[in-house]
Parts: sequence; structure tokens; C-alpha cells
Amino acid sequence: MQQLLKLTVLFALLSGCNTYKTKYPYSLDDFRPELRKHLEILLNENYNCDNNPAAITYLQDSTNEKELTKLLKSEHPTLRAYAFYNLINKKTFEGKNLLLENLDDTAKIWRCDHYGQYHEYLADYFIYISKGKTKLLKEKLTEEVIMKHSNLLYASRFAVENSPPKEKYYSIIKKMAFSSNENTWDDRIKWNYIYALSKYKKPDDIYYISNQLSYGWRSLGEDAFKIIVENPDSIFFKILEKYYSIISNPKTTKDLEYVLHNSSYKLKENYNSFLEALIGFKNKKSAAIVTNILNRNLYPLTQNSKEDFRFKIYELLVKNSCTEYDSIITKLKSEALAYKRQQNKYHFEPMDVYIDTTLNKHDYKYW
Repeated sequence: MQQLLKLTVLFALLSGCNTYKTKYPYSLDDFRPELRKHLEILLNENYNCDNNPAAITYLQDSTNEKELTKLLKSEHPTLRAYAFYNLINKKTFEGKNLLLENLDDTAKIWRCDHYGQYHEYLADYFIYISKGKTKLLKEKLTEEVIMKHSNLLYASRFAVENSPPKEKYYSIIKKMAFSSNENTWDDRIKWNYIYALSKYKKPDDIYYISNQLSYGWRSLGEDAFKIIVENPDSIFFKILEKYYSIISNPKTTKDLEYVLHNSSYKLKENYNSFLEALIGFKNKKSAAIVTNILNRNLYPLTQNSKEDFRFKIYELLVKNSCTEYDSIITKLKSEALAYKRQQNKYHFEPMDVYIDTTLNKHDYKYW
């Protein structure tokens, strides 16, 4: 049960105590004594990402489908999470309807695994843990989640994957992209929707997206510049200039490294996508900024050498070749070719490896 390392309740969004009690009627007293003892242990754990293995094993090995189905209607969201996990992992249990029937569970929980700690809707956890374990068509799940449960993190993720963008989702995606942060569980949901909205390339949305990116591109991270790469509208250039103004302001290499690697700025993570977006504009301003980056060595150099970044810039310039870039390409060409020859010395032909694809039985048209 490694994927379910820890679940604790953060809080639940309730439409009213009576409604909640009707939907989740079972208390601990409604379960047999031995099972209740283990459920109490799971509920009384401190928030430290450590589970009681005996309680987990008991729930896994000593409860039947009827008990777990009942536990899925427990008043405690944590226990609903354990119940769902065990049901969906039973080989004899068909989880398609189980997932669809519980997408409206908007209790919020903490989940811990080996990647970190997450606070999320319980329904998001259900979707996460169900992947590869149902015969539910991915397309059907996508439609159900976006159209009826747009508040979920997975709804925003499915919206991002909506390529080419389907018109039937547009109004919902736009509504969620325009919503205030108060109406979403965290910034990831809002920014996913903004990125999804940009895929429609509708002129009426560009100004709003630009304004959002102007103050929030750090929150969005690399996807901020992906939006610009995919929508090279001149209105977005001011965002690239903001990024450039930050990295060009430091006077010393030490100060530059601090700015680039300070996590609150998130500049290092965005650097490559910033370059791609900048060079994609192919104008005099972008040429001037690239020239200054090269002349002043404005690169994050912890893991990559200066030569790595200069070669990357050269490749992007060639890919976006234009009159404004001709002189820069000419200056970099001999250096870039020498770098490539040096790298080829360490290039090894790939080995022939046989991969038995029959081992992966999951059909990816299903979730």
C-alpha cells in the first residue's frame, strides 16, 4: 500500500450538516469492533506521513467489498480515501462506476507519498489512484470531469491536454481561467486553465491572458513562456522584458547567480523556455536582448556550462533565422560548430534493446 502513505483531513466543503450526514451516514460505531479498532488508529495518527502498518494491512486483508463500500460512505474523509484505495485495487472489483459515482466528493485531505505532501480534493485523489485500474474511457472521464467537476485539479489538467481544443469545453475553461484564486484550491488549477484557454487562440482572450501573465508568470512557471511560444502576440513581449530586466539588473556574477537560483524568483526553472519565447519573436528588440545576454554571460551556471547555453541560443537563432539574427548567427557559428564537434566525441551509438511491450497491458484509451 505504498502509494497511500498518509491521508489526513484538512477540511470538508459541506453544503450543510444534514446533507453531508445523509450522503455519508456511517460513524465508527457502525462498524464491527475489530475493524473499528483499526479505523480509530488510522484517524488518530499525527500528521507525520507515517501510517500504522498493522491497521493498513488489516484493512487490506481482512475486509470484504461490502464493508469497504460501506466505509466509502463514512463521515470521515480519511476513511473514505482508504476505502476507495482498497476497492479500486481489488482485482475482482470493477472500478468504472465507483470512480464516476464519487467525483463529487469535495472533502479536502492531506496526502503524502515519496514525492512529497499534497493537499487536494478527495475526488482528485480518487482519479489519481484509479489510473490503469478501470475500463473507463479517458475521453468519457475527461468530459465528465471538465463539464461537471471543473473545480478539480484533474479537470484543469485534462483541460490542458485538450488538444486540439474542443469547443464544447471553451466556456467552462474560460470561466475557470477568469475566476479569482479564492474559487480554486490552489494556483495550479487557475494557471492550468489559463494555459488551456490560450490554446483556443481567441483574440478576445489575449488581453486577459497577457494581464494575468504580467503579474503571475512566476506562479505559472515554465508554462508561462510556453503560452508565449505558442501565441507569439506582440502584447506578450512585455513579459519577456520583465524577465530580462530582472536577470540584467545584477552587477556581479555572484548577484546574478543569487537572482537566478533564488526559488522565490523561479528564474532558473524558466530560463530555457524564456529563451525559446524570446528568440521566437524575431525582431530588433529580441535581437538586442539576445546580444546583451551573450555579451554579459547572463546564464544560470550551476549545472550547465556557459558553452551549453551559448550553443542552445545558437540553435534557437538558426531555427528562427531572420534578418535581425543574421549577424549574431555569424558571430556564434564557429564557436557552435566547435562545441558540437567536441560533444560528438562523447556520443555513443545507442544499444539495441528489446522491450517486451506485451507486459504493458493497459490500453491508454482507457483511464
